[in-house]
Amino acid sequence: PPTGASCASPPPRRPMAARLGTWVTVAVLAHLALASAFWFVCDDAYISWRYGANLAAGHGLAWNPGEPSPVEGYSEFAWVLLAAAVQGLGLAPDIVLPLVSLLCGAVLVARVVRFLGRDLVDQPLALAGGALFVGAAVPLAVWSTGGMGTQPAILCLWLFFEALLGSLQRHEGVRAGLAGIGLVLLRADGHLWVFLLGGLALAIARLRRDACLARAAAWACGLPLAAFLAHTALRLGVHGDWLPNTARAKVELSAFTLERGARYAGSLLLAFPGMLLALLTFAAQGRRVLERPTLAALLVTLAALGYSVLVGGDFMCFHRFLLPVWPFGAVLFAKALQALAEDGGLRRTLAATLIAAAVGTNVLPAFNLHAVPQSVRSACWFRFNARGPGGAMLFRSEREQWADMRARAAEWRRVGEALAEH
Repeated sequence: PPTGASCASPPPRRPMAARLGTWVTVAVLAHLALASAFWFVCDDAYISWRYGANLAAGHGLAWNPGEPSPVEGYSEFAWVLLAAAVQGLGLAPDIVLPLVSLLCGAVLVARVVRFLGRDLVDQPLALAGGALFVGAAVPLAVWSTGGMGTQPAILCLWLFFEALLGSLQRHEGVRAGLAGIGLVLLRADGHLWVFLLGGLALAIARLRRDACLARAAAWACGLPLAAFLAHTALRLGVHGDWLPNTARAKVELSAFTLERGARYAGSLLLAFPGMLLALLTFAAQGRRVLERPTLAALLVTLAALGYSVLVGGDFMCFHRFLLPVWPFGAVLFAKALQALAEDGGLRRTLAATLIAAAVGTNVLPAFNLHAVPQSVRSACWFRFNARGPGGAMLFRSEREQWADMRARAAEWRRVGEALAEH
């Protein structure tokens, strides 16, 4: 096409239409129920809101009005702009922005399930397993609130994948590029994800001699690259640095960082063994489940785990840095279930058992219950700054860490409001 936006041919119609709407509804309702149960505002959300308030008041992108060279203490530029718009209209960011994030989470879950039923699987058992896996993903639901731009960024990552690599029949480069712009502006590291998937698309296009995919990949990478360069120029002009201060303050490659990052990744797999079960189920099916969408999903999943190791993870609850593994893990799990269900007989029964085991063990932490005992999970404890009486290491479950973060942010808000009166 002249625009390079799409080389589309209608995807093959799969006999899932009747079930698809049902499973989209079930997954979204499960996600919303978990999100409402874990509704909270994270203290870091106030960073973007304060920068947004100062921007709306005409003080620029500064934490303190009047700073001659303001520090870039935020990592979600587009979220700061949205916070400025919300506060400029006189609306409360602690109400509006968590609702925006919740909407993004619901859209993400709906699109993942829709993708599974339309483009990936045609076995009802596989669709059910994938839908329940992503709909009942507790970390995904927790970070559908929080007041940060985390969930919108994950949605942009998914939309980028879906438009560029989600189908063998269509490659929508411009749509992927627009999603990539959102990702680049929502996360300081968003460009890494864009170029990871864009690079995969270019490699596949070269290997397959697919001119359509190559053109789409060029648009998908070119548009976010332009946004990244423009944002970097703005960053240099306003803050005098090409890196956000959050990266300079927090990221350092060292043995300590790698150890903490490895513990962080291991902690997710021990707290949510259903994720490990899903990955092992996919690996057990071998080459029969490896195609373009699942290759991209596997790359994102491994990259998320590897990136978390390199940067040392994150102290926040429910493994915020590893959120991409949930929608893309659902792709891998559904495809593996598809292979088992196609074989019929005992393997179909095995698929149903795996769904119950994976989804069931993943939901348990929402109730502060765990399939893996604490004595084992504590081997991957990574919050070294959490200390109890006498300096002893203080182990918290992810739900307990969430409760601590929620209470701390609420108390700090009360302190801030009291100080503002004096």
